Amino acid sequence: MAGAQGITGMKIWPFDPYAEASGGHDISAADLEAYKIKERAPLCVPYRSYKICGMGPPSSGGVAIAQIFTILDGLSIGSGPPSSFNTGALHAISEAEKLAYADRDLYLADPDFVPVPAGLTDTAYLAARRALISLDTA
Repeated sequence: MAGAQGITGMKIWPFDPYAEASGGHDISAADLEAYKIKERAPLCVPYRSYKICGMGPPSSGGVAIAQIFTILDGLSIGSGPPSSFNTGALHAISEAEKLAYADRDLYLADPDFVPVPAGLTDTAYLAARRALISLDTA
């Protein structure tokens, strides 16, 4: 079974004729029945010898992680936990995260409803974002 009659649907929207009649649900059984799954391609970027993948929009996490790792790839932060757990590396990581989260808040949404700009994970764009990071000051 699918939609509101399926196991997940019944957990999201348990049948309650009184709540439905009074408009007590934010989502209706008809909403669940009409929902169509959309497969979306993963978003992948290289980082050192790795391939880092996540979900693209409407999720913002994959874009943010791709931006963070691409920005960090151009900075000297060490090659692993022993060498990268220092104030300089932690500062660089937090600055890369700050830039990625700013882009997330400004640009990312569900592309079915809001245009998402292309190029948020392009290396040239992220090199310009990286240039905004001062490793000497917060």
